[in-house]
Amino acid sequence: MKKLATSIVLGFAFLLVGCGPSTVVTGSWKNPAHVKKAEPYKHIFIAAMLSDVGIRTQLEDAIAQKANSRGLIVTKSLDIFPPMMTKKDIPSEEKLMEIIKGTNSDLILTVAVKSIKEETRYVQSTATPMYSPYGYGGAYGGYGGFYGYYGNSYNQGYYTTDQFVFLETNLYDVETGALAWSAQSTSTNPSDFRTFSREYLYAILDRLKKDGLLRDIPTKSGK
Repeated sequence: MKKLATSIVLGFAFLLVGCGPSTVVTGSWKNPAHVKKAEPYKHIFIAAMLSDVGIRTQLEDAIAQKANSRGLIVTKSLDIFPPMMTKKDIPSEEKLMEIIKGTNSDLILTVAVKSIKEETRYVQSTATPMYSPYGYGGAYGGYGGFYGYYGNSYNQGYYTTDQFVFLETNLYDVETGALAWSAQSTSTNPSDFRTFSREYLYAILDRLKKDGLLRDIPTKSGK
């Protein structure tokens, strides 16, 4: 788990845990000043803001595949910029937007890890659904002895540490450079990238639909 946490700090990797969804959109914002184009958006530029090139590649590929399935043309940042580019290598804002506009993209989608938190919690054993001192009413009478209580305590439950990865997904209008939409999401106990990407994309697309932006993105079937 610690090794995984390090890889997330440097990049990205995720999972579905338990019976609930691993990724949940906790909030979103739509720019009221954003004016939609007369024609549907057709071309999206994808940029995963991660330092781990391998995981950045996987994430951009996963988003690109989903965007392609909805009839969009995709340009990935790794197709345009060097994978090992550092902050000092980033061109000026004017030059950066010139490069992206040169791809004929309508929208820029960015994904970034904002923070990672860990919480330790106690999980009660299902064998002891309600509290009572060990040995009560048993062979020892009363509350039993220390040895019996000490031994049974190892079966009472356990501590576990949950990881919460907070993500931010933004959509920018290429023509104006303005932020059109932003969403925050939380991924719990990341482990498997394939499961994460499916959950993450489903959650983001669902929120885009609720916020009224998904109709700007046509599917291949026209739906």
